[in-house]
Amino acid sequence: MNSAHSAEPGAGLNTDAVVTFILGEPGMLLRLLTEHVDDGRGLCKVCSTAGTRHLSPCRVRGYATLALQHKGRRDAAGTDPAAAVRDRSL
Repeated sequence: MNSAHSAEPGAGLNTDAVVTFILGEPGMLLRLLTEHVDDGRGLCKVCSTAGTRHLSPCRVRGYATLALQHKGRRDAAGTDPAAAVRDRSL
């Protein structure tokens, strides 16, 4: 019997480094936010496969949410003028 994992993918990674990576890759933030969603059973649609199940929201979704919050603060503060060009597609 498979049980849902509470330790999602990405456990133990440096949060700041992951957020910086997500924001530095064009389109990654939007892709992660749209793909790592609840499958209707309380599991992550992407992280859960036939052999493993991960609760939703998964850690990847958590990192993407943190990146979105960071992007909003950064854009509001006007601290990254290149953000409008680089992050045009999120």
